[in-house]
Amino acid sequence: MSNIYFLYRRLSTILLVVLLQAYPSLQVTFMTLFTIVNFVYTVISRPYESNNFGEILNETSIMLCAYLMNTFFMTNDPAMLETMGWVFIGIVSQNIGVSIMMMTKSIVTTTIENYQTNKAEKENFELLMKR
Repeated sequence: MSNIYFLYRRLSTILLVVLLQAYPSLQVTFMTLFTIVNFVYTVISRPYESNNFGEILNETSIMLCAYLMNTFFMTNDPAMLETMGWVFIGIVSQNIGVSIMMMTKSIVTTTIENYQTNKAEKENFELLMKR
């Protein structure tokens, strides 16, 4: 079910971007609504077996960026626009950094587990060979 939902969301986003090219404020409004719905769905249903935190982090980052995009249409102050640009960069950098740390932790954990399993199998094999 979650695959159908996420496929529908991606298709809706693509259609929104293509069909509402002349209305960027409507695009941002719909994107914000999609993000809120997706965030609530991800938090409540926990559709993934292992990486729900990563998905919630991604949705939070997208939601923050969508909210920030709304303010882009409300200001013409160059200093404010530059500040918002830096905030965007900070949100995306934080998301990438945490994702890299999660991936590194997963790789290290899997490597240690594989090493321990292989070591135990080797010890069992050596015990069998001694008999």
